[in-house]
Amino acid sequence: MSASKADLYQTFGQGLESGRAALFAGAGLSAGAGFMNWRELLSGIANQLGLDIELESDLLAVAQYHVNDRMGNRTEIDELIVKAFKTRAKRHPNHDLIADLDLSTVWTTNYDHLLEQAFERAHKVVDAIIESKDLRITSPRRDVVVYKMHGDVSRPGDAVLTKDDYIAYASTRERELFLSVLRSDLVSKTFLFLGFSFDDPNIEFVLGNLHLALLGQNKKHFCVMRKPQQMHFTKAGDTPTPEEVANFRYALRKFDLRKVDLLRYGVHTVEILDFNEITEMLQELKRRSRLNDIFVSGSAHTYDPLGQTVVEQLARQLGTKIIEQECNLISGFGLGIGGNVIIGALEALYSQPRRDLSKRLTLRPFPQNFNSNEERIEMWSKYRIDMISKAGFCLFICGNKLKNEEVVEADGMIEEWNICKDQKKYPIPLGVSGHVASKIHEEVMANLEVYYPAMPQVSKHLEILNDAHAGVDKWLDAISSIIKLAGQNPA
Repeated sequence: MSASKADLYQTFGQGLESGRAALFAGAGLSAGAGFMNWRELLSGIANQLGLDIELESDLLAVAQYHVNDRMGNRTEIDELIVKAFKTRAKRHPNHDLIADLDLSTVWTTNYDHLLEQAFERAHKVVDAIIESKDLRITSPRRDVVVYKMHGDVSRPGDAVLTKDDYIAYASTRERELFLSVLRSDLVSKTFLFLGFSFDDPNIEFVLGNLHLALLGQNKKHFCVMRKPQQMHFTKAGDTPTPEEVANFRYALRKFDLRKVDLLRYGVHTVEILDFNEITEMLQELKRRSRLNDIFVSGSAHTYDPLGQTVVEQLARQLGTKIIEQECNLISGFGLGIGGNVIIGALEALYSQPRRDLSKRLTLRPFPQNFNSNEERIEMWSKYRIDMISKAGFCLFICGNKLKNEEVVEADGMIEEWNICKDQKKYPIPLGVSGHVASKIHEEVMANLEVYYPAMPQVSKHLEILNDAHAGVDKWLDAISSIIKLAGQNPA
């Protein structure tokens, strides 16, 4: 009845790869960034009305009661929204991870700007659609559209908040275009719903429109929800009381019923036990969405132990193999290596009837002519981080350079290896090529479960990459096998 994480990774990952994936962010996503949840936000208003917010299940009604009590004046509640959403924001890793995904469409019921800010940090052009009239103007060269279907903190008076707002939503021309776009996206894209909970005041509205939008054409969508746990109903160290046990069983039953209900809309629930799992899932989705992108790190002043002829042949055929395997090459023109990899990739691309060099080949020569060495080091580090962030695999060849008339380890490759580890990319070190690549190979083999979790079969292919007698063809086959195994891994 529940969907597995593997199912999410495969289906939503394919949507990311094809450009047919979308995110729907609920209030819970911003709650993790320091915002109060709706129950906390409305507690003061409830007290003014003589209500106990903990006893209220219909939070929309509380907001409506407040406006009624003020004879239709919502100034106080508008100011509350502005204060809460402008003063409590703080950066959260999940927003940055979302911004790193290849998403062109995001829907949200949140008023804050955290998602927009995250996309801007990722150097993406954001087009925020707050009202239907915003749909008429398209931002030039936009990378992602953020549809804020319930308004924005910059326009609190227009925010969808009370029962009247929700009732009027679908019947007003102002929102009609919004819903038309949502219906289209729900039918054509695979959605991932994040940040929705059982007491989220937006969930029923969203699901009701989803039911109407799909028109029986249930595309597969996903929703991540935390499963109720008994420890949430019990003080630490205490034995649960019969009432607490009953509450837990009730919550569990409601959770199961909710999962079944969501299936009516094509939404499959992925269960989690802790909200930290969302961060892990986003990291894995980010990694899997880049599995067709190979970053090649290589530099060689000397070609020992294989010799120049073999290394250049390997590099050239590697470029060809990457393209033939329907992967994309990312390269920074490493000394003695990058040029041959690029030639091989170009030969493969120009032999194909349909080719898109801008997508298949990302070439990033390192900039020169800096004012100081410190400036160069800082800029090159940012450059490397940016390149590697776009890859799923980092492939390492050789790794040496000439310094003061002496051959030394290439510090650039060492830095790229550290970035590869920090960003949790899959490493493919050709230990047989020696130098830094050999050391990386030793580390990967010694910690295989860290770099290739739940993929012990990768070991035999990595061993071939350290076998000097295997030859170029077997090395290339081993690289291809590692890429395929990572793509098939359900973990």
